[in-house]
Amino acid sequence: MKFANISAITWIELWKKVQPYAEKSDNVEQVAQKFIDVIYDEFEESLALARLFLSVPYDDLPTFNRNFVKNLAGQLNIESELTSTTPVLSLLGTRGNEPEWNDRRQSQGHLGIPLVSPEFVDTIPMVSRLLNQLGLGLDWISMPNEKFSIQTQSQTQLDITGTFLVQDAKNDRNAQNRRIIPMQDFVADYNVKTVFGFGGRYLVGKKSVIAGIFFSKETLTIETLKKLSPIIKPFKVSTMKLFKKNKVFY
Repeated sequence: MKFANISAITWIELWKKVQPYAEKSDNVEQVAQKFIDVIYDEFEESLALARLFLSVPYDDLPTFNRNFVKNLAGQLNIESELTSTTPVLSLLGTRGNEPEWNDRRQSQGHLGIPLVSPEFVDTIPMVSRLLNQLGLGLDWISMPNEKFSIQTQSQTQLDITGTFLVQDAKNDRNAQNRRIIPMQDFVADYNVKTVFGFGGRYLVGKKSVIAGIFFSKETLTIETLKKLSPIIKPFKVSTMKLFKKNKVFY
């Protein structure tokens, strides 16, 4: 199927394929991979790459991820800003046109992105736009957990869901005239037209966010994407208990 052919009930049919797996999984990563597999299989002719990210505190990462993030922070000269509670946007599910894109541990640069400060995130155009368009902004990154909890305690897990869109992956730029999608070789080689995503706050009172990001070979509109974005809600509900028990990774 092409994204242009999505109907209002497409997401319901797709979730039915994920739900049985979600009910018996031992960790969030298992559900995330199935979730991405189902979406990729349905829209394979239109997708170059599909990924699901969840922010996890640095100290809660498995050793492999922590080492990756520490090395990345060193390369970016932000290691001094990395703390035990730094939210790390962590790759949990991945599927794409190349075999190595089907194993998150083979990711060269996106296994974990440390969100050390609003200022740092603002230097990453795609992540900055993602968080802003999902309605989260960047200020929460530097908030103490207690303040963040008070700010969000009156909200439900389901009402914080937004849609992210870079309609023209080749040309769209931010206010600083930087390309939103910097990997232009990837955009050209895999005919990526639009990059989109959906997600939002994952768990009320916690500095946790979730985002599915998709690199499409079709040029898409926000109206089309809103027909698919509700699928993130049942994913949240079905995995929250695992997250609360810190059963995120294999």
